[in-house]
Amino acid sequence: MKILLIILVISLVIALLLNFSFFNFLQKKIKAQEEVDKQVIAENAKREQELEQKKQQLLEIEGDIQLAKDSYDEIIYELKNEYHNKKTELEDDLAVVTNEIITEYNNQIKNVRHDYNKIKSVIDAATESLRLQQAEEEKKQFYMLQVKDTDKADFIKLASWKEQLSSPRILSMLLWQTYIQKPLKILSAKVLGDKTIIGIYKITYIPTGECYIGQSVDVTKRWQEHCKCGCGVDTPAANKLYNAMQKYGIWNFSFELLEECKKEELNEKEATYIKLFDSVNNGYNSSSGNGKPMGV
Repeated sequence: MKILLIILVISLVIALLLNFSFFNFLQKKIKAQEEVDKQVIAENAKREQELEQKKQQLLEIEGDIQLAKDSYDEIIYELKNEYHNKKTELEDDLAVVTNEIITEYNNQIKNVRHDYNKIKSVIDAATESLRLQQAEEEKKQFYMLQVKDTDKADFIKLASWKEQLSSPRILSMLLWQTYIQKPLKILSAKVLGDKTIIGIYKITYIPTGECYIGQSVDVTKRWQEHCKCGCGVDTPAANKLYNAMQKYGIWNFSFELLEECKKEELNEKEATYIKLFDSVNNGYNSSSGNGKPMGV
């Protein structure tokens, strides 16, 4: 019994000691937790204070921003007004200047157009004159023998030797066959075609317009006879046309068909054309018509 009591007392003591130790441990834990809580509370208070300070700073910044915004809005408003006023002023000035420029431009355009029309009129007249001259020149060229410049030079040089020859006919025939016969054949084909033409023709020295009016029952053949005589082949003495051909060069004469007609009309028409072109006084005809068809 005593032993049980002792054991019970010892157990009780041990339990008390254990409870006391646990209590002390628990108190230490509680104190330690309280210290931690105090630190947390202090830190939280500090943070709250810092947050409050930052909040206050933010409020101050927001106030500054609002002030700046108000000032900005006021500046923008003033700038818009100033811009609008300047824009209106510039638009008015631009309108005035534009009207002045347009007026000046229109005046200049009017003057330029007037000058242009004058110049164009002169140019058109000159162009038309040139065109007519060119057409006339082309027309003249159409009726002229097309002899190369080198052939003309050779012809003239060789013709100058005839005075030194006792029988110049051979050289004259050579000149005709070499330099004139082929160009005349081409010209006759262009002007007269390939048929036998009965009619009135005109041979003209282009630089002066002096001409010869002739008639023939075969104009192609008659032109060949004229050109051969113009080269010095069997040339009649004192013939004005042939002397001019030898002096100036056959290539400077044009050959035209004035009118194709009947054989019995040749004399009358020849006389009419001689009178029309005044080819006796201003040309190479020796009479106003001899009443006999030439080349027959």
